[in-house]
Amino acid sequence: MFEGMRVHFVPPTLRGPRTATVASVEELGDAAWLVCFDGIDGIDAAQQICGCICLADEGDVPDMPSTRPFEHMIGCTLIEAQAGAVGTIVDVQPAPAQSLLVVRTDDGDVLVPAVDAFIGSVDEDARTVHATLPNGLLDLGRGQA
Repeated sequence: MFEGMRVHFVPPTLRGPRTATVASVEELGDAAWLVCFDGIDGIDAAQQICGCICLADEGDVPDMPSTRPFEHMIGCTLIEAQAGAVGTIVDVQPAPAQSLLVVRTDDGDVLVPAVDAFIGSVDEDARTVHATLPNGLLDLGRGQA
């Protein structure tokens, strides 16, 4: 957080503040910070947001990592070690455990977990992604998407 950043309090309070602007940020040490907000002036207002998470708009956070780190693979051909060319990666779906590559095949779309254990290498010049997938993974959910 930094001075001037607009934040949203989650979960929102019913009658209290739902957004505020950071007035000051002070490092206290041991991973502790004191953050003051414009308009949160007394103990009553502070208690209303106690325990809330502060969310900021993605565009307001400098150097935010991409929420779709595998987006550069869209349009690449997925080449599996045993099966050969499987299809084209058409989308990346964020998921709680790992992102999923949506691979369009002749038989329908297949979801492939984008994890180091499966994805071997990416050749951006050749637009290919080389993978070694568990047996049967390509048959799961085929033709459902």
